[in-house]
This record gives sequence, C-alpha cells and structure tokens, in this order.
Amino acid sequence: MNTSNSSQEENIFDVRQRTFSVTTAGDKKNVLRTGYIGPCVAFYGRHKDNKVVFMSHVDGNIFGYKNLEAKLKSLTNENLEGFSLYATTNYTISLRIFVILVSALIVFSSAEKLFSSLLFLVALGFMFGSLIQIYLFSILRFKKSQFRLQRRCQLHGRITVSIDAASEDNPSPNKEPIEPEESKKLYGPESGHCWLSGQKEITPKAPECGLV
Repeated sequence: MNTSNSSQEENIFDVRQRTFSVTTAGDKKNVLRTGYIGPCVAFYGRHKDNKVVFMSHVDGNIFGYKNLEAKLKSLTNENLEGFSLYATTNYTISLRIFVILVSALIVFSSAEKLFSSLLFLVALGFMFGSLIQIYLFSILRFKKSQFRLQRRCQLHGRITVSIDAASEDNPSPNKEPIEPEESKKLYGPESGHCWLSGQKEITPKAPECGLV
C-alpha cells in the first residue's frame, strides 16, 4: 500500500487488485483509493455512524470476503447494516460477457451443444467472480438488497475511485490520469496472490498514516 500526504493533511492508501483495506476518520483525511479497473470491480462502502470505510478491489476471489467481513464487524460492533455500499466497474467486463454470450448462442445454433455450454459457464463465471458475488455478499452479510452502481460513461481507458472516511458525499469514479503501466504498478495484483484466493487485507501502519 502506498501513502501520500498533501497540504490538507491527507493520507491516501492505494488498494491493490485482489486485496482490501479498511480505515476510519481521524485527525487527518484518510482516503482509500483503487484504480486499474478494467474487467475488475471496486466494491466499497461507508458506515453512517462509525465513520468506517472499506475498499475492495475484486478480481475473481471466488472464496471471497471472510476476512473483510470479520474486519468490518470488529470495527462496527457487528452492525454491518449501517453501511452504504457501492460498486464501480467499466464497460470492459460487460462487453466481455456480452461477446461470450453471443458466441455461445452462435455455437448453440450450430449444434455444438457441449462447447456452447462451456461458453455459457465461462460467462457465468465472469459474472459470479464480480457483481453476482458482491450482490450475494451484500444480501447475506450487510442485509442489503442492492448497492449503488457507480459508473462512468467512457469507452476506453481505466477508472479510478476513492472513498473518504470523513466525508458523507457519494464517491465519484474518475478516468485515470496516468498511463496503464503506472496504474498497474500502483494497483495491479501482487505476485503470488492467486485470483482463486480469498481477498487479502492490506493494513495501514500507524507510523505511516497517523492512525491510532
């Protein structure tokens, strides 16, 4: 996780792919940020009473959110229903799923039923590894039947999004101002952390960010 301070006493914690981080409002402005969002999904939220925010960069992780759930419960006295939930992706994932489904229908019409079924399973896997899994997690753990899908209408480029522990404004995704390679260095996956693994927590260190 990278940190940076501005003249406004701001700490920014960069959350990498397949990881999550949690922080609280404090003496300084504590912001969780992720980027390099193409086919991935940023899942994030803010607790209305405890000034707790989390950011999760979802890329598969089909064994998911056990660590995130435990962390949030410990900081909110197990009151997960107090969270407002958000998710951000771009149109890359939707386009991939659409192309796979159309291909599956074409193959199905040509009587290649087995191959067509495999393509349908691939599309389902993409959806479960991202938004479907988040939706189920929201219902089962946060008792929320929906989350706010924050999107940007852009046809190319990657998206960055941040959430401020002290703010009550809705987070707003933005187009990344940096080159893809630089974005990957900041937010891309850590080596050796498989997408089949559960999400890994990145914890801000007290000397780095002023948290107590």
